[in-house]
Amino acid sequence: MATYKPLIGKPPLICGTVKDPNWWFTTVFSRGLAMSALHTGDPDMLELAKTMASDKTKQARTVSTLFAVLYHLTGDESYKKAVFAKDDGQDALTNGGYLFICDHWLLNQPPKPQPK
Repeated sequence: MATYKPLIGKPPLICGTVKDPNWWFTTVFSRGLAMSALHTGDPDMLELAKTMASDKTKQARTVSTLFAVLYHLTGDESYKKAVFAKDDGQDALTNGGYLFICDHWLLNQPPKPQPK
C-alpha cells in the first residue's frame, strides 16, 4: 500500500495510458486491489479502490470485482447499479467468457460497510 498511497484521490488510475488503456491489466490490478481492500480492511486500500473506480462507471462490467467489493464495503448502491446499468441482454457478470461468482455473491448480499 505504501507504494500506491500517493495515488489516492488522483484518477485516472489505469494500466497503459489514458489514450490507450490496457483493460486486461487494469482488470487484474483492480481485482487485486479490491480483494486486498476486502480482506485487509485497510482504510487506505478502500480509498485507493474508490479512486480506481471513480472514472470507470461506464466500464463497471469490465472491472466488476472492484465495483462489487466497493458496494459490499460501502453500501453505496451506485456501485451495484453501475455493473447492471447496461441492458443489452448479456449477463452483466460475464466478462471474457467467465462468470465472476465472487462478484455475483457480493452484489447480491446485504453490504457490510466498514467502520470509519
